[in-house]
Amino acid sequence: MNAQEFLALLQKSEQLSPEDFKDVLSLQEDFPYFLIPKVLGAKYEWERSSGTSNALLHAAAVLSPNRKRLKGLLTGSISLPQVRFPDLSSVEVAEEKKENNPAEKESSTTPDQPEAAAIPETPEPSSSRPNRDEILRRLEENLKKIKKNDTSGSSDATPEKKKEVNPGANPVSEGSDLIESIAKKEEREISDERKKEQLALINSFQEKPIRLPREQMDAQPDLPDLSEKSTHLNDSMLSESFARLLVKQNKKQEAIEIYRKLILKFPKKKTYFADQIEKLKA
Repeated sequence: MNAQEFLALLQKSEQLSPEDFKDVLSLQEDFPYFLIPKVLGAKYEWERSSGTSNALLHAAAVLSPNRKRLKGLLTGSISLPQVRFPDLSSVEVAEEKKENNPAEKESSTTPDQPEAAAIPETPEPSSSRPNRDEILRRLEENLKKIKKNDTSGSSDATPEKKKEVNPGANPVSEGSDLIESIAKKEEREISDERKKEQLALINSFQEKPIRLPREQMDAQPDLPDLSEKSTHLNDSMLSESFARLLVKQNKKQEAIEIYRKLILKFPKKKTYFADQIEKLKA
């Protein structure tokens, strides 16, 4: 389907025929993300089924960015701007004239060619040959000059290196001079007290091994028992349910102590707590 057929299909959107509906479905298959064929198909389905069938409507609603606009297109009329198509008969007549007139046909088919003077002329090979030989000759002369300069420079540099190595400079004396200069720098007076302390600390670390004495390493500090507070019985923790929990854990002696404290706390239940104590003792 070309553009003109598609525009004609849009013009007939109010009264689509079954053949037009088939064309719409084929467009939906070819272009699954194109919204207009889905709207046309949903409109055709809505009008023919009186709103009972809505399979195509759901497909159009998924792609529609505005549901209100989609509802207006389905229930109302679709207004399209007028599109003017070119007259095919005039186009055919113009083509026939071109075919009949060969001069116009050649002028339309062949573009204006540039002048022959614009084409660059290729140089003749005979003129480029001596230039190439001359360039090669100059390159050889330059290479010879560069080699001569390199050989003369290397010969001049070798005696200088020998002179540098030959003088009776003792490497031991140079090393001692370097040590003396470092020692002089260390002997300079330091005015800042904080820097003095830092240097003293560094020197002490260098002289003494950075290790703790073995006795201090083996000694175990007395750490407090952090679970003592949580395991100690408080008056707020005394209850019959806690005593039963201790009985389930087979801690009968602790449960008996709780019952005795409960007797003092609740004297009215003395007989009940006494019976529980006797049961635990049995």
